[in-house]
Amino acid sequence: MKDIIELNPFIRSAKIYQKTGNKGYAVPRDYRAIFILGGALNLTAGEQKYGIPAGGLCIIPPYTRYRLRSDFIKMAVVNFDLTPYRSDVTVLSSIPFDESADYDVPCETLPPFDRVIVRSEFSEAKDSFLKLSELFVSCSGLYRSEASAIFKLLLLRVAELEDESALPSTMADRLDKYIGEHITEDITNTDSRSLFGYHAYYVSKLIKERRGITLKQYVINYRINWAKSYLELTDKSIADIAEECGFTDASYMTKIFSKNVGMTPKEYRNTFKDVLI
Repeated sequence: MKDIIELNPFIRSAKIYQKTGNKGYAVPRDYRAIFILGGALNLTAGEQKYGIPAGGLCIIPPYTRYRLRSDFIKMAVVNFDLTPYRSDVTVLSSIPFDESADYDVPCETLPPFDRVIVRSEFSEAKDSFLKLSELFVSCSGLYRSEASAIFKLLLLRVAELEDESALPSTMADRLDKYIGEHITEDITNTDSRSLFGYHAYYVSKLIKERRGITLKQYVINYRINWAKSYLELTDKSIADIAEECGFTDASYMTKIFSKNVGMTPKEYRNTFKDVLI
């Protein structure tokens, strides 16, 4: 696996647990993703200790010694591998902890999932974990495939937050969605920290590395493509299209459109007037 985007997780189980008390050390033979639905969790993994409140998430790699402690905890737990390499094994229980043992990891790992990950605030994942548990209760249809698709998006989001160098192309997908929902706003001046957790300059830098253009040009291209659709398929005036696509006025849209397309909006529309759909 050369890139994080090639992830194809295999989920062995997805369940919701409600427990009190503590458990001893365990060593999982697959990955464990634990989302805290209620209460709080104290996690000891290796030599590190973490406090994880409700809405938090931890991901524990295979063959990592860990221990959970809590007075009360309600959590969603997903056991998985990053690939279907061991998909024929539907149950991989933990093995007893042996301090003198040297554990070899027989499954594939990939940064940032080659280390313990803890996100103290990851409430955006709650619905995904609940859906995964529902799928594994019903076990109907292509539930494993659906679960894998849901969980892949979640893992990509975690990778995006954890490792800037592993930023997946889903950033562009989320940017498209954001632009579509805020098309009439001044997106180029929007603090993108609320969307990606990064400063706008850094998002623009990443978009340029991925797509070869800046964030500002990315927004312009989106608006131009939207305007093209209106020009091709509707009789809306240039002024109305400019307003709906987030340009300040018809004159500005004509200037930007001409610069990027090589013809005015009116000329572009005329090339489609005799085309039958």
